[in-house]
Amino acid sequence: MPDFSYEIIRLDPMSIDLSDEMFRISLDCDHTDLKSSIDSFGLISHPIVLHQNINQFKSYRIVCGFKRIAACLSLGFPTVDVKSLRFNDVDEKSIHLTCIQLSIEDCVFQRKLNIVEQASVVGKLFVLIGTQSQWQDTASSILKIQQNPLYIEKLLRIDKLPLPVKQWVVQERISFNTAIALSELESELSIQLADLFAELMLSVNKQNELLTLIKEIAIRDGCTIQNVLEHGEMKTIMDNPDQNRNERTQSIRHYLKKRRFPEISKHIEAFDHILKTIKLSSKIKITPPEYFEGNTYMMQIQFRNWNELVNHKDTIERILSHNDFKKWFER
Repeated sequence: MPDFSYEIIRLDPMSIDLSDEMFRISLDCDHTDLKSSIDSFGLISHPIVLHQNINQFKSYRIVCGFKRIAACLSLGFPTVDVKSLRFNDVDEKSIHLTCIQLSIEDCVFQRKLNIVEQASVVGKLFVLIGTQSQWQDTASSILKIQQNPLYIEKLLRIDKLPLPVKQWVVQERISFNTAIALSELESELSIQLADLFAELMLSVNKQNELLTLIKEIAIRDGCTIQNVLEHGEMKTIMDNPDQNRNERTQSIRHYLKKRRFPEISKHIEAFDHILKTIKLSSKIKITPPEYFEGNTYMMQIQFRNWNELVNHKDTIERILSHNDFKKWFER
């Protein structure tokens, strides 16, 4: 790391370029708690800034402490005490690399970097260094992660996602793998799908299932993903205010599976209709082979004692004497 030093100075907030986020890593801009702390105890840890000659009016760039400075301004402080970096005969690239490292250390001092923050670092290094092998090696070193070019490339794709999608990733409402898949789509479409998955609070597996179904339908039908989402029945389900989250999830999954596998869906609906006419007890369940690929069916019977088992005899006899159920296996 280049030789540098700090000088604590008192700045007029007007001299700090608040729009320059070159070294910002975190998406978290909420300084409510920090504002209360600073109001009560003052600024305990000084933000770090870097003097720049680009703008004579906004001559200082924030390296770390974005929320601290925002909180001070919100409190109406006329001046802000900061640590100003001083470098000795160092090129601009090395200065910026050091500033990124300082910003990381400032975050890591408080907590572990989340995926989006790691991605932000990778994105900044990609712009700063450019050469693939160098920026990947530097990213691994700075982030203290195992050298894995594929993982670093994925982080770069995360960094290029639209802000709303990144926010869902931070909140763990969108999985890492889903975010990677969404990075292949146009911005507005990735936001639309991320909002849908997050709103439904889908598990990782269900996110992958729905995204795969939507993509496969679009490929098979020669249409866009947007067309699939805006199809009449799909749009009606998505906009239905009378369904709760779980009901809407089930409706969307059912619709997409029916559209993706129309023949299998017909078999499922026909088999379900037969089971309804049999009027099974809630303690008896008959499950067909998945996607009807195979011929092994499963029957589950729940009972707590001998009498309950005996009472299932009538239901089983009703199943065995049901003509439509028998014909199903004779096809």
